[in-house]
Amino acid sequence: MVVEVYPIKRLPRRFEVFDYLIPEGLEIKRGNFVLVPWRNRQIWGVAARIKEIPMRDIKLKTVAEVMDGICLSDQEVRFYEQTAGDLVQSVGSILHAAWPKVPKRGKEFARRERTGYQLTLPKSEIANVRQVFEQMNHLNQGFVLASDLRRTAVLIAGMIHEEPKQANLIICPNGRDAELLAAGLHHLKPILVSGQETPIARWQAWQAWRRQGGLFIGTRLSALLLHPEIKNVFVIRSGQQNHKQEDRNPRYDTRRLARLIQDGWPAKLWQMDAVPRVDDLAIFADQEFLGKPNSTSVFMIEKQKEKTTAPHPALGSTTIKMIEEAVLNNQKVVCVYNRKGVARQLKCNDCAYTFPCQTCQGRHLVYEHTIKCHRCEKTETIPLQCPRCHKKDLWHQGFGNRLLARAIQKFFPQNSVGLIEKGEALGASLNADILVVTNYWLENIFNPFVKTEV
Repeated sequence: MVVEVYPIKRLPRRFEVFDYLIPEGLEIKRGNFVLVPWRNRQIWGVAARIKEIPMRDIKLKTVAEVMDGICLSDQEVRFYEQTAGDLVQSVGSILHAAWPKVPKRGKEFARRERTGYQLTLPKSEIANVRQVFEQMNHLNQGFVLASDLRRTAVLIAGMIHEEPKQANLIICPNGRDAELLAAGLHHLKPILVSGQETPIARWQAWQAWRRQGGLFIGTRLSALLLHPEIKNVFVIRSGQQNHKQEDRNPRYDTRRLARLIQDGWPAKLWQMDAVPRVDDLAIFADQEFLGKPNSTSVFMIEKQKEKTTAPHPALGSTTIKMIEEAVLNNQKVVCVYNRKGVARQLKCNDCAYTFPCQTCQGRHLVYEHTIKCHRCEKTETIPLQCPRCHKKDLWHQGFGNRLLARAIQKFFPQNSVGLIEKGEALGASLNADILVVTNYWLENIFNPFVKTEV
């Protein structure tokens, strides 16, 4: 007999499966992990199917070993085959993305005892949360409105608390979200794969989840680490662009993979975020949008209408007034402005030259005394004249966060203003009355489980 094997190795699509002889006395079935010869070494692969010895006169190599204690189910193998077909990749490349290195043997996975946060919500939201629980129990999928990770954790805990031993998969857009969510759900003793562990540690965590069940929390890679009996799939902050891997093959989208899991097992699918994407409006029916928007008041400010009365071009008069009210009430103010530097670019007022980076042709951001390309990190001194027309009439176009922080400090001289961005020392900035931050603060510093008066 011959077994067709998917090697766990990056391969072009045309190299789909490879035939190996099954030695006498060795039983192999679809989904087994098999050790096979590969050129001058041995690698692991997954058995695709068993067939009779081919008629053609080809000398086949022989399977060396079958891994004990693990066998992918037929639906798991079909999931990898369908994913490879959708992405126009070989099945081996998909398997390699999940387990770049399969250990022959290793230490038993030790489930980490975590200390975390207490899950609390305002009393005004309890009725809405209970209603969402009831709806989730009667649906097979839905988009759940959750404004932050704390509320997301409450909803997940309520959904699975009756059967915590069932296999539940949580897919997060980045490692920090996964770690915060694991801390918020520490009482459920989750298994965490944050992307920082070694391939062997990842394999051990996956194996522990397959044996013990329970809650498995991970980054987008966790969408490829399956369990034969998944009950719920939660896609956290489903609108976040990090759910789609675009920088290297295989270029997969975890939201698409979550739907494949839902169809193949079947499992319940829950996408959770503050607002749905346009795609979600087409995927989910009206009754599958659960929860209510956060009760926080939202104000729309049109800067063009306030332009004549605004104290600063980047700050409307309404914005200044709201900051002033918050400061008087001893509340911390966070201004999110995702533009670094003093200005967005340097421009010649005579010939409109914009000073592109000479290395990568990217756009420079203007700082106090330098211009910096954030694509290749090249920094140059601000030129004295235009290299094209040799005129000296250079001006700063747009506003950066540093100029915005200075303007706010001018309006509120009695209060401290802190600037937080990637690559800058935090120091006392975190304790400032008014914070001017980029998205770096939202993604890497802000902790929704710790109550702050903002």
